[in-house]
Amino acid sequence: MLNAAFNIISVSAMFTLLWTSSVILITACWMIIRKILRISVSTITVRRIIWIGSVAILLALLANGNIQINSPYSW
Repeated sequence: MLNAAFNIISVSAMFTLLWTSSVILITACWMIIRKILRISVSTITVRRIIWIGSVAILLALLANGNIQINSPYSW
């Protein structure tokens, strides 16, 4: 029981860390692109780009098999 709780906590921490790092990566790339191309866009558009990019990175990592979840409840 305690092992399952630690497993769930570690999976949550892993996803939080990956999400945060992907948001930082997308934000940095977007700021560099914006500086080079001198694009001015609204804050809502930037947030959408960051959110969609972060989701895309996480889904790509999951699909590629770089993230493996060892769940005690695997079927």
